[in-house]
Amino acid sequence: MATIKHIPSKNADYGAAEAYLTFEHDEFTMKPTLDEAGRLILRQDFRLDTLNCGGEDFALSCIRANLRYGKNNKRDDVKSHHYIISFDPRDAADNGLTVDRAQALGLAYCKEHFPGHQALICTHPDGHNHSGNIHVHIVINRCPTISGAGSGENLQTLHQLRTEKKRVLTMKTTNGIHTFSLKVRSSYSGIQNIITANACIRMKQDKFGLNNNYCIPTYKSTGVEILLHQSIAHPCWITLIVNPSSLLAGTYQPVSLYQPDKKSLRKLHKRLRGILDKVGIEQRLREFKLSRCDLTQDIYCESVSERMLRLDCFRKSLPIRSYQPVTFGKYEKTEEKWRGANQHSWTITNKSCAFSVYDKTYELKARHDIKIEDSILRIELRLERKVIKKKIASSTWEEQLLGLFEKQKTIMDKFLHRLHQDYAVLVKKEEALARIEQSAYRKETKKMLRRIVKKADGCKSLAAVRKESRIKKSDFMKMLDRFSGMGFSPLILPDGFAEERLEWM
Repeated sequence: MATIKHIPSKNADYGAAEAYLTFEHDEFTMKPTLDEAGRLILRQDFRLDTLNCGGEDFALSCIRANLRYGKNNKRDDVKSHHYIISFDPRDAADNGLTVDRAQALGLAYCKEHFPGHQALICTHPDGHNHSGNIHVHIVINRCPTISGAGSGENLQTLHQLRTEKKRVLTMKTTNGIHTFSLKVRSSYSGIQNIITANACIRMKQDKFGLNNNYCIPTYKSTGVEILLHQSIAHPCWITLIVNPSSLLAGTYQPVSLYQPDKKSLRKLHKRLRGILDKVGIEQRLREFKLSRCDLTQDIYCESVSERMLRLDCFRKSLPIRSYQPVTFGKYEKTEEKWRGANQHSWTITNKSCAFSVYDKTYELKARHDIKIEDSILRIELRLERKVIKKKIASSTWEEQLLGLFEKQKTIMDKFLHRLHQDYAVLVKKEEALARIEQSAYRKETKKMLRRIVKKADGCKSLAAVRKESRIKKSDFMKMLDRFSGMGFSPLILPDGFAEERLEWM
């Protein structure tokens, strides 16, 4: 059995890869090991071959190919791909695996999957932790030397391998709108008529009876909750909290997300009008304004541990200016009954926006006694009317819903960027340090990046990492952008996590 890791590199120094494979290096600092005279120390045992180099040195051959075809000449270009095929330590005894045989397997694999690419194949007899696992390094130039052998199909190996368990955990997601709110102004007498005609629950009343809040729960199971605010001193309001998926289905849909189109909006409009007529609300639906919309993404996880790991990574986000964390039971005498909810959720909010990450599977079981087979982590960005008007210029709530759904990915990506949670993958410490070493950044930048990764191992938050790393805030923010450019998070996977990498966003 073998596992494969993939590390893209933007380092233009092709010789650095060969030096790493043939000379001894400190596996934690990724610096070469020197003898007493300050010279590099050759590795004791390794096998080394090249492919498609025309008898030249690997580094020189790659440079010639890049110049000939005009490729890999930009700073942000991925110059090479590094694959590591690691065999099980038991393969030596059980299957007769030797270093020479592993090298032959690596050559055959490279010829089959990367034809036309200059390649460096090197086999080492043991891992850095002395586990006894023979492993093969394959470094290929991104620019092919043979016409028709482009990287499009051959370099899709990474995407094919991501489906293999125990190596990279891929992410399945669904996007849509969970709930939205419509609001319209009414009169004191109009609210009173509705209260008289329906079974209402009084939610709030001040000691003078001037401000009263009521709820009509009759249609909540089918996706509509009606809130009534009655006041003598202030305007009176009618608010509809709509779960569109449940309203269209006619019954509660615990995990469905609404993806609006013109046809479904017409159906939604018709069903809402029917409920308003039954309740006795005379205002036309076109008079209602979209006061809130929850843009939602569901991440389908493989296990509870993955769900909690993702949630914990969001908790470690850097604070955003004007946003404050919110917990359940904050203003109650005891928070004991809310402890489970707070352990399975994280929310930050300001006056016009709220961002929540919560364990949907746990929430359905704890609050609604609904058990589902899927393991779902829900990400929810709640936009209030002030933000909605800025993002969508349309005047009707139907057009605003359509516009928000079309821009959902852009809106969500921008907020995740503010949180510094827009990375491609989470990797383990060893791979993070290797990627940093193979990057094209300067020596001092690499040093800061390595320090952040080491301090992030077991940290409570990115703010704590910055403090312990003793890096200025401005420099730390730049380093986070460097991690984003390399495609992985500074928050590394724990040692006990089964998979080698976790696909993030």
